[in-house]
Amino acid sequence: MSDQFDSKDLDELAARQNANRHLALYLKTRDERLIWKAYQEFRNLDLEVPEELLKKLDEFAEASVQTGRSGQDNQRDIIEYMYSLNKSNLTPKEINKMTADKFSTTVSNVKKVYSTWMKESKKEKEQRLMDDFLSKPAVTRSDEVE
Repeated sequence: MSDQFDSKDLDELAARQNANRHLALYLKTRDERLIWKAYQEFRNLDLEVPEELLKKLDEFAEASVQTGRSGQDNQRDIIEYMYSLNKSNLTPKEINKMTADKFSTTVSNVKKVYSTWMKESKKEKEQRLMDDFLSKPAVTRSDEVE
């Protein structure tokens, strides 16, 4: 077994590391451009783009089509508008309808944009569940007997 890497191996390793940095920052900021930057890391070197990254781009494309408008900024506007309405005494149904009317789209599309933006990744969900578990006090045998 050789300890030598060829330049393509090193390029792929660098692309993966750079892409992972973009993806980690995306998880913190939800800035869609970081997904595109991760995608470019692979495409610029003519490397195979990981399926999970392609799935995320598909989600962005679908959300863009659903709103009839393009880009993350429009989706963010929808979410911010919904959030501002949520501070009132409106029902979710009323919020969805008012948002759809304001952005000239359907209630179904508003719900899809909302669920796309609010959906936790599997890793985020696992981390949240672990944090919840760790934040609860341990049950001792003396707690159980009363």
